[in-house]
Amino acid sequence: MKKNRSSSPTAAGEGLRPRQVALEILLQQEQQNRPLDQVLAEYPARRWPSDRRDRQLVRALVYEVLRRRGFLDHVVARYAKHPLAKMKPLTLAALRLGLAQLLYFDRLPPAAAIDETIRALKAARQPRWITGFVNGLLRNAARERAELLRLAAEQCDWLSVPAWLRQRREQQLGQERAYHRSRAENQPPPLVLRVNTAKINCATLAEQLQHNGIEVEESTFAPAALRLPSYHGRVEELPGFNEGWFAVQDEAAQLVTMLLQKEPDPEPGALFLDACAGLGGKTAHLAELLPAESRLVALEPHTGRFALLAENLARLGHKFFKLPPDGPPEELARRLQTAAAGKPAPLLLCPQTLASFARLLDSASVAPAFQGILLDAPCSGLGVVRRHPDIRWNRQPEDLPRYCKQQIALLDQAAKLLAPGGVLVYAVCSNEPEENREVIQALTSRHPELEVTDPRPWLPPPAATLVDDEGYLRSTPETGLDGFFAARLQRGDALESVKKM
Repeated sequence: MKKNRSSSPTAAGEGLRPRQVALEILLQQEQQNRPLDQVLAEYPARRWPSDRRDRQLVRALVYEVLRRRGFLDHVVARYAKHPLAKMKPLTLAALRLGLAQLLYFDRLPPAAAIDETIRALKAARQPRWITGFVNGLLRNAARERAELLRLAAEQCDWLSVPAWLRQRREQQLGQERAYHRSRAENQPPPLVLRVNTAKINCATLAEQLQHNGIEVEESTFAPAALRLPSYHGRVEELPGFNEGWFAVQDEAAQLVTMLLQKEPDPEPGALFLDACAGLGGKTAHLAELLPAESRLVALEPHTGRFALLAENLARLGHKFFKLPPDGPPEELARRLQTAAAGKPAPLLLCPQTLASFARLLDSASVAPAFQGILLDAPCSGLGVVRRHPDIRWNRQPEDLPRYCKQQIALLDQAAKLLAPGGVLVYAVCSNEPEENREVIQALTSRHPELEVTDPRPWLPPPAATLVDDEGYLRSTPETGLDGFFAARLQRGDALESVKKM
């Protein structure tokens, strides 16, 4: 007798059917209001389909629903008599999933898309009237698919932006520019690699990838970048991953890191700080860009991210020392002093927040100042929704002032750690004014010793077009990049250094 795979994982570990997994993930993401990356990472491995193509289908379904969610809700409202706000979350998620397949997965027959969606609902033990309602609505939509596709071409990108954000962008950019931004955000971005030039050059890695049948495009803005426009497999399966030949990083993020370079070149043993290291993309890039005699301190308080930070740096071949999380201030001061003397590994990883790190330095007997600080601050993430479409649904207008306050507090801490003549780079993956110009204006009013400097001398010539009249680096999805803002500030050389005795 043929087994029914839709009810639960099989004893053989085959996992669930793709639509069932996609439905569960979509429901969890919306109800928990958590980043999709976290939901995917924590979804039980035993429930994932065993076949790689099915796992890829799950991700494609989830991302397409989140990318088009606003328009999909518009279509549901067109056919349903019940208001969306009164629908069960599972019912609405199933309708979105079914419609996304009908409209955006051309190779899937409409009947199969509907049947698989209903099967996923039945596996979730939904009553017959629910499955009947979903089945009827999807079949009505299938009969009018041509008309819905016409509407999608005209309205999908615009309606897939939350109303509050759509209105906000119209006011800031004008309707035409706001529409073009929403359209650019709904285009799935290419995978971008930053070549680890300490191990391999761009041409050689491109040749290796092409030899394996992978399409490669040269970068537009960042010199160490390669774009893989048609690759949809696992990054770990790319040639050179285990050898540490590359890291995944958008061109805009690569340009941000380049701003911390200093003229004239820092003296041997100069200290630099990556104040919010995260998974280490910019940390590793800094380790490649800074002179060999420099020393780099990377802060990351989250236990899981700290472990991945160390893992990523090790894969790329960077030597580092991990400071114990509960070490005394004197140990931190000693490590920094010996770092400045060039004795330990070039990288010092600290499981600390910037605030706790600054407090440790305050209580230490000697606190060396940093010649350069990169603050890639926590932010709304509204500049990277093309890679993380869930962000636009996780954010509300009141989040922006909260992020702004946090960013200014972090910059206050960073400014106190900066040496005279030192460079502070502030960056966020957001194009929102509250997290951009307004933060810098607040910072420079509180710290008049800091001055915004022109970032163009430290950027490749093509990237100079991304610098605005105020001297800020701004990239947007319309330029084919993630949406980033960065400011390069320098502390006046004439100011006396504050020495802690």
